Amino acid sequence: MWGIFLFMKKLFIFLYIFINVIFIIKYTSRLNILSPYLFGILYSFVVVFFLFLYSFPLKKEKIYYFIFYFLSVLFFALTIYINYKVDPYKLNVDRWSAMEVGIKSL
Repeated sequence: MWGIFLFMKKLFIFLYIFINVIFIIKYTSRLNILSPYLFGILYSFVVVFFLFLYSFPLKKEKIYYFIFYFLSVLFFALTIYINYKVDPYKLNVDRWSAMEVGIKSL
């Protein structure tokens, strides 16, 4: 019974990482910074690293604080970098066209 539970848990983690890597490859292909596949590999390594770090029997509170502050600073830095790097006038996406495409496809 527990073997099936552990297998399903690992399967869901793998699917989570795989689906997110697909989205990262899709949306970073628009950026001309690095290869989108490199971004996908880096993302998967970071997620696996944090899952591995989480599995250690250390004090979980310290790990949670470290992960939270590290990801907060990383998110803030990446957001600022993307705002400076991407020209908003070259993007051809707005709310109206996104809703219109969704409604037409339904």
